[in-house]
Amino acid sequence: GETLKNLCLMSGGHVRNLMQLIQKAIDWTDELPITKKAAKRAIEETRETYQKTVQESEWEILARACHLKQAYNDVDHLRLLLSRCLLEYRYYDENDNLQIWCNVHPLIEGIPRFQDVLAKVRAL
Repeated sequence: GETLKNLCLMSGGHVRNLMQLIQKAIDWTDELPITKKAAKRAIEETRETYQKTVQESEWEILARACHLKQAYNDVDHLRLLLSRCLLEYRYYDENDNLQIWCNVHPLIEGIPRFQDVLAKVRAL
């Protein structure tokens, strides 16, 4: 139920991330179903990995992308997309037009450093 839903949300809709989160949660579980505590530990471990992936100069890039819901076609944004720190979402609207938007990975949203930089970006 709720634990699996939380793991799905924290995966950012990326199946590989979901499987990694489930595997880490199972590592913290003696028997199924996965406990809320095991899921929380898996999320925190994976969040720490993402935090180590982001270079200091990239926090503002991530915050701006989150604020504007878009990524630019440059080396910095490409690296963040390839590392899955920044995710691109696509859907068709009611007029059947392709819509594309970006956001930071949900695990990054919970990192205090990101939250601080995002608050500064939003204050501009």
